[in-house]
Amino acid sequence: MNRRPTFDATPLLRQATLAVEEPSLTGEQLAVALGTSRQQVRRWQAGGRLQEETADRAAVALGLHPVMIWPEWWEATTGWELAALA
Repeated sequence: MNRRPTFDATPLLRQATLAVEEPSLTGEQLAVALGTSRQQVRRWQAGGRLQEETADRAAVALGLHPVMIWPEWWEATTGWELAALA
């Protein structure tokens, strides 16, 4: 069985900091910018990964397409979808 792709949170957190032009964002500020909770931001900061839908929502909250944060987005998401159809 194929697994749905997950994405490293580090590029998202870096992009969020750049998007709001504040190098030392608090967890609360990051949560607001990404449309999520402080607890989720803490999990991501501790090395967490994002599932496809969460990654998409967080990228869109920054006004970006996920591929702008994760260059592997197309390959990871398309590959999973095609394998699921087989």
